[in-house]
Amino acid sequence: MWQQHLQQLGIDCKQPISRVVTHSSQVQPGDVFVAINSGWQYVDEALSLGAVKVISSREHAGGNLRVVEVDDTTQWLIDLARLHRLSLSFQVIGVTGSVGKTSLTQLLKQVLQYEFESHVVVTEGNQNNELGVALTILAADASTKYLVVEMGVAKPGDMDVLMSMVEPDISVITRVGPSHLAGLGSRQGVLNEKQKIGVGAAQVVLHDSIDVTPGNNMGQVRRFGTTEGVDVWIDKANQQVVVKEALGEEVHRVVAEQGYEYRLETYAAVTAVCLCLGVKPNWQEMGEVVWPQSRMSERHHRSGAVIIDDAYNANPLSYRVALQYMQGKPKALLVLGEMGGLGDKADVYHGYLGHFLNYLGFESVWLIGEAHQATLQTYLGEARWFQNIEELKDALVVELYPGRHVLVKGSRHLKLEALFQ
Repeated sequence: MWQQHLQQLGIDCKQPISRVVTHSSQVQPGDVFVAINSGWQYVDEALSLGAVKVISSREHAGGNLRVVEVDDTTQWLIDLARLHRLSLSFQVIGVTGSVGKTSLTQLLKQVLQYEFESHVVVTEGNQNNELGVALTILAADASTKYLVVEMGVAKPGDMDVLMSMVEPDISVITRVGPSHLAGLGSRQGVLNEKQKIGVGAAQVVLHDSIDVTPGNNMGQVRRFGTTEGVDVWIDKANQQVVVKEALGEEVHRVVAEQGYEYRLETYAAVTAVCLCLGVKPNWQEMGEVVWPQSRMSERHHRSGAVIIDDAYNANPLSYRVALQYMQGKPKALLVLGEMGGLGDKADVYHGYLGHFLNYLGFESVWLIGEAHQATLQTYLGEARWFQNIEELKDALVVELYPGRHVLVKGSRHLKLEALFQ
């Protein structure tokens, strides 16, 4: 299979190929190493570790025949992923949106493995850009029955590149809000780019807040959300998901842990995807769900404090969910990192955050990141602002004690999880 793919890309390779990797330290005998960006510096290391082929943007100084020079190694990897996706027979589910993508993909993986006892490949970590999507596709093999791909966008045209590789059979759009505004300009710009995921898909699953009119190139649409009458309705009052069908209703009981009711939205989205696949998940029989780390992950600190780790990322929508979750928590301390990717709207949305904090009435608020200067302009309570994570870490030591609940949230570039390492 791999030899055929390489041959289609103009590369002759007689040796058996095991994997395709982009980090030289991961190379094992039989791998193809693709030197992304400055990865050409590690070509010799990859060769010494047993790479059968190395794809580089520079000619090898020693003239090693295992090194193949191409114009653009990223584009080469994308082309390889496209060939690989077309060569295998599996159901492909693409997921995009501003919040809940990773939780949805991980829950869907567990459901598919339980319901179909099948090999399922899903996006790992934050690998939702063109490189991550390509590597996710390349991780699938002939035994894979379902491929679940998280697809993130930051600028116009990003979804076109991802769609050229993924070509999902089922497309999912979770809630869309103001994120990546530096490249996409507005919420409508975000929606315009993300809704491309539905073009050509046989079935499309949409959050009920998504204002998308199905076109000729979009298949059957199912909606989920809190609006009565949608295909999968979230009944928050009774903590349940209700499936609406032509012959009536069927309740899919979900017992969300107290305070985690927001996860009902993820359950509803996965239920809608399962309907597309012709199954109805039995949450009770499936057992305990394993949720992704650093997404509202609660753990006990050695001091006795409870840490709510949501340091994976931050945007206005996810901040609203996290802060509402913290309401009523005893001795709550909010450690809030700035939101990245908002472009010239950063001051506006950080100012909104200050107003929201006023509305919720928290007493202990700590901020880190230059963009939070705008939060300080609208927040009426007392807040501490920190210049760097070291200063914040030192101050936090004396604030951790039994009974205290600490939310740690911020955009990925801050790496706030380091506060407790």
